[in-house]
Amino acid sequence: MRKAASAQSGDALSLPQRHLLVRAVHADARQGQPRQVMSVAAKLLAALAVVATLLVGVWFWSGVVAPGYWSTIVLGALWFVPAP
Repeated sequence: MRKAASAQSGDALSLPQRHLLVRAVHADARQGQPRQVMSVAAKLLAALAVVATLLVGVWFWSGVVAPGYWSTIVLGALWFVPAP
């Protein structure tokens, strides 16, 4: 029987290769706090830019480019397909 199998199930230090299974992301993971990547204002501006781009695209493809009723519907729907 293997050494790891004979150890108690609650004893994590008995694993012979524990350092391969668990490693810290930072030098000392307890000290590192997640840092803010984007400010709240930048997040709001990004969301507004996405909404504005979608609306301008629908207006352009459905109102300016499309010549008829059905092409307006098709181009408007196709504009939202690559969006998500």
